Amino acid sequence: MTNVKVTFREVICGKQGVRVRDARLPIDEAGHFGGAVIPNRLEFEGDFLAPGKARGKIVSLETTGLPGCTRKVVPFSAHPRSGSGGY
Repeated sequence: MTNVKVTFREVICGKQGVRVRDARLPIDEAGHFGGAVIPNRLEFEGDFLAPGKARGKIVSLETTGLPGCTRKVVPFSAHPRSGSGGY
């Protein structure tokens, strides 16, 4: 994955966002991928459903130190942008 940008808003913790220019995750023979994009902060897990489609979940870990800011799991679906050659 390249140029990953994730932003979400949570009632207690407020707006959180990260941007990772080059993320490398292992992919098994069945098309499943997963791992830490930012260690101890952000994880991706999912499956490639077809050459141009992936689906999974983004896991934001509890790292802010603010009371009530807990682990969040958000589903996602992705496809290549036109002309980008990547996801």
